[in-house]
Amino acid sequence: MKVMITGHRPDRLGGYNENNTIAQRIKEELKAQITHLLADHPDLELITGLAQGVDTWFAEIGLENDIPVHAYIPFSGQQSRWPKAAQDRYSSLLRRCSSAKTICDHPSKKAFLERNDAMIHDCEMAIAVWDGSQNSGTGYTVRRIQKSGKSVVVLHPENI
Repeated sequence: MKVMITGHRPDRLGGYNENNTIAQRIKEELKAQITHLLADHPDLELITGLAQGVDTWFAEIGLENDIPVHAYIPFSGQQSRWPKAAQDRYSSLLRRCSSAKTICDHPSKKAFLERNDAMIHDCEMAIAVWDGSQNSGTGYTVRRIQKSGKSVVVLHPENI
C-alpha cells in the first residue's frame, strides 16, 4: 500500500520554527494516520516530495517507524536555496529513503506539478494537509487526486 503526502510549506503552518502549536498538532496527526494505516497495511510504503514542512515530517515519521519512504524530487537541487540546516536535514533524509526519483532536469513551477502528478500516479491513496485554498500547489494536487478516483484524507491545519 503506497500512500503519498501533499501539503503546505511551513510559512502556512505556523512558521519555520517547528515548535509552534500548528506544526506540533500536524506532526501528531500524521503519526496517528500512519500508525492507523500501518495496522491495516503491514506492507505500507510512503511517497513524499521531500519539500520543507509536511513532506519532511511525513518522511521522518515513516523512517522512524522503519517504513520504506520514496522521495519524488521535482528537480536536482530543489534544496539549494534553503537554509543550511534545512539542506542538511534534506540530505540526511534523502540518503535514508528507499528510493529517489528525480522528475525534471531543471527548476520550474511545472517540475513541481509534474512531481505531484507522478506521486499521484504511483500511490494508492493520499493524505493532504490543506487549508482549502484553491490557488495553491496543494489545492492543485488534491483536485488531481480526486479526479484520479483515489482516496484522499484531508487534514485541515486549523481543525487538527
